[in-house]
Amino acid sequence: MKKTTALLAVLGAYLATPIDLAAAQAAASAESDDQTFDTIVVTARSRTETVLEAPISITAITGEQLEQRQITSMSDLAAMTPGLQFQQAASSTSSRPLIRGMTQLGRSSGDVANVGVFVDGVYSPGMSGIDMSFVGLERVEVVRGPQSAAYGRNTFAGAINYITRRPGNDLEYGGSVTVGENLMGGITLYGSTPLVEDVLAVRLDAALNDSGGYFTNQVNGERLNRTVGSLVRLGVNFTPTQNLSMYGTLSWSQDEATPSPLIVVPDSSPRRVGKPAPTARSPNQIGRRVAGEITDYSETFYFDDLAHSDRESVRAMLVTDLDIGAFTLSARTGYEQREVSTLVDLDQTPNGTLLSGVWRQTASGDIEDRWEFSQDFRLQPRNSGDFNWVVGAYYSYENNDRADVRFASPAFGTTAPAPVNGRALVDYSELIRNEFYSVYASVDYHFAEHFTITAEGRYTWERKRATVLENNYGSDAGTLGDYTNNFEYFSPRVILEYQPSSTLNFYLSAAQGTKSGGANPEASLASEQEYDPESNWTYELGAKASFLNNTLQVAAALYHIDWTDQQILVFATGVTPATSITGNIGDPKSTASRSARAGAR
Repeated sequence: MKKTTALLAVLGAYLATPIDLAAAQAAASAESDDQTFDTIVVTARSRTETVLEAPISITAITGEQLEQRQITSMSDLAAMTPGLQFQQAASSTSSRPLIRGMTQLGRSSGDVANVGVFVDGVYSPGMSGIDMSFVGLERVEVVRGPQSAAYGRNTFAGAINYITRRPGNDLEYGGSVTVGENLMGGITLYGSTPLVEDVLAVRLDAALNDSGGYFTNQVNGERLNRTVGSLVRLGVNFTPTQNLSMYGTLSWSQDEATPSPLIVVPDSSPRRVGKPAPTARSPNQIGRRVAGEITDYSETFYFDDLAHSDRESVRAMLVTDLDIGAFTLSARTGYEQREVSTLVDLDQTPNGTLLSGVWRQTASGDIEDRWEFSQDFRLQPRNSGDFNWVVGAYYSYENNDRADVRFASPAFGTTAPAPVNGRALVDYSELIRNEFYSVYASVDYHFAEHFTITAEGRYTWERKRATVLENNYGSDAGTLGDYTNNFEYFSPRVILEYQPSSTLNFYLSAAQGTKSGGANPEASLASEQEYDPESNWTYELGAKASFLNNTLQVAAALYHIDWTDQQILVFATGVTPATSITGNIGDPKSTASRSARAGAR
């Protein structure tokens, strides 16, 4: 493909609850010049600043706004956030967010999204860790553009940070009950209390929510695109001395989801991507079999009742801040263990497939049992001035035991490669072990009146190892082995900021985002057993302003993206039946998109 870049423009407003503009003007005139409504404070750049002060494209939505606007999922968040989309897949655990149109075609063994998702600054690995509960949140921050220098892990196109609500000195408790059509319903409870004033406080959040579903599976009457989720989270805030504070959370969550209805594109449709395969191993066209979400509720859908998604997670996090003289040393420790099972309808027929003389409903998918430990250390001055800096180091180890499986019901009673006695046939399984090391620094200098320049950078070393444990699929069946890939790269960002007043801010930035490559153990050719990193340079010109004594905030950004070596799905050479692996194309071709929002608070 020819090298092209996208020039995109987004006009967004960062708002709290919309109110009548006349009322906002009256409120502004009643206040003195030094009195304003509360402003949202964000920490996207490892420092405390307001949305207006931050020279980046960011949307922050408070917990109160999440409740008022009934934002309970990533798709709801995308509908309210400029530049953010949510790409719905056949399973809720494999859907992914998109920022500024930087779409991707991923694979289960490489499952790295272009947008990094964090909880209290701790990275959540894998596609199955993206869409999570919105219960008990202080706010959600959505940062657009590469954030590799600041956040680090896999923030190729941007980052989303879920920030939980901390307990304090006030006794708080409450809950909510939701009842809706199409089986929608839920209950949420919370309680927060101090145990020792100014020293120790705890908070407990619990929720059980059913999203319901508009569509019906004609095979078994189940609602499609329905998720039933549970969450219990314990938070502890501990401040034993004035110089030491610790905040930790321990949470458990579980989700069960039915398939998402999607438009099936037949082989003969001109919308089907790809060309007829030149060999007998893939006689049909190669390309997408689905094309977007269903919006016509009168459509009829048939899904095998084996299709489902189940996910169970345990997450622990500890943030420690220690003041040492004129400096603050921060440590952020995270651990997550997650088990996921995702099966999709294999044959896309209402009655299954005739196999061994019996009609059988079939499903295929993958299962994963993964855990990750991460540790981040950061040092910075306690007080800010004309010259500020942050230095840090990061380490993470990820272990993922995953497999591609198939099911059939009734089960096969033969020795053919199919499920036996109702158990799954393992087509392919591997043990993935990834290690990440990085060091980073950020320096900003207020070199003239109203002008500040910031330089950031992160150097990363990655070691990715995939060990094939079982291979019963295709012409390369029985091929086992250990594949190790090492990557290292530097991700810089430079920001020039001009802030002529407390209500007006302009910035110009250049940032590089990099997503590492990996291994293709399924490939038979040595040249296809590794894929390269992909990268992008984003150049951005932004402006932010507040009016009417901060009752109206407006932000605009004009940006240019130069994206190279995009990772896409390709078919392995010489492996039958057709086997998907990850490859690179020179430069993707993008189209421009625009959105606009305005309002007051």
